[in-house]
Amino acid sequence: MKIIYISVNVVHCQTLHFPFAKYNGMYFFICNFPKVVFLIRFFTLYIERKFWPEYLTKLKGGITMKELKGKKIVIDPGHGGIHPGKTYEGRQEKDVTLKMSKILEELLEAEGAKVYLTRTRDEDFGGTDADDDIMKRVKYINKKYKGKGIDVLVSIHVNTERAFNRIGAFYQEGAKASKTLAKNIAVNMGKNSFEDDLAILRETTVAGAKSLIEIAQIDEEWLDDSDRLKDVANEIAMGLNDYFHDLRLGRV
Repeated sequence: MKIIYISVNVVHCQTLHFPFAKYNGMYFFICNFPKVVFLIRFFTLYIERKFWPEYLTKLKGGITMKELKGKKIVIDPGHGGIHPGKTYEGRQEKDVTLKMSKILEELLEAEGAKVYLTRTRDEDFGGTDADDDIMKRVKYINKKYKGKGIDVLVSIHVNTERAFNRIGAFYQEGAKASKTLAKNIAVNMGKNSFEDDLAILRETTVAGAKSLIEIAQIDEEWLDDSDRLKDVANEIAMGLNDYFHDLRLGRV
């Protein structure tokens, strides 16, 4: 038996991959019982993470993401050096990813996590082209962090300005923990999670869970705004916190 629900925000329908239609200014979507269960969890997380932290911030001057304490996290700022990644009117992906990664590093360390950056300046890994550089990056990561008990690897990227590109968190096919990680990050960002076959996720072997995060399109002006970058970094951090919470409770 199908159940009809009403949503006032089409973005939520798209995020949940539910079929929907507009009628008299309202968005209707149809789902069966398993999706109702998922829907309840999605909106519980959405309300808790999008509104409650803001309320606590006003009351207490901030909240603590206690699940991050002691966790070992590798942040990989995408591209670098002679490989700029996506570009738009002077804005280069390699610069945005490095800036975002440093902001995220500071935030996670403030919550007690041990954070490693694969690069801390504008440099590449010696690849002759972008694909070769990625494979050399993978080799570096596997050698550098082997045996260090890395819990999570997140690779930060920016997508093209083309319409219908994918913004959100990606995970490798068949990687259950990585799927949970990506979904938690995506929910907190208000974006989608995607299954994909990406070298940085497929070939790295040092982390318990991995996700590549496309934070925005390269033509979005807010990428030059440090405050907005901090907001997105905070969303990613809360996604990581939620993942470790799920892991501790055996939900992974």
